[in-house]
Amino acid sequence: MNKSILLFVLALPLFSLAQVIDTVTYINCEVVTVGGHVDIMENVFDVDIYIDFGGGKVFGPRKPIKDASGKAIVFPTLVDALNYLARDRWQIQTSTLVYYGLKLVSHHYLKRPKYQG
Repeated sequence: MNKSILLFVLALPLFSLAQVIDTVTYINCEVVTVGGHVDIMENVFDVDIYIDFGGGKVFGPRKPIKDASGKAIVFPTLVDALNYLARDRWQIQTSTLVYYGLKLVSHHYLKRPKYQG
């Protein structure tokens, strides 16, 4: 009896430390903002927003994303673009902010599960 209890206690950590393997495949996209100026209330204006889904699918001011009816979707701010993507289950993974001279450029990397149910 004591041996079986001892064996159980010794084997317990083997089962509790098992890792769960993430079998979900993710797809990524990048949202880049270029330019803009900041007013006294720290609102950003005149920003060009580009959304890169990979595979040559880059949307921006000259090639906007279109809704189901074919109407162009305009994103006046970065938050509008990120909220649009969040409705389709995109999640921000990391963001960086870089100044090139006086030009502000931000990169936001997002991911979502490849197969949505």
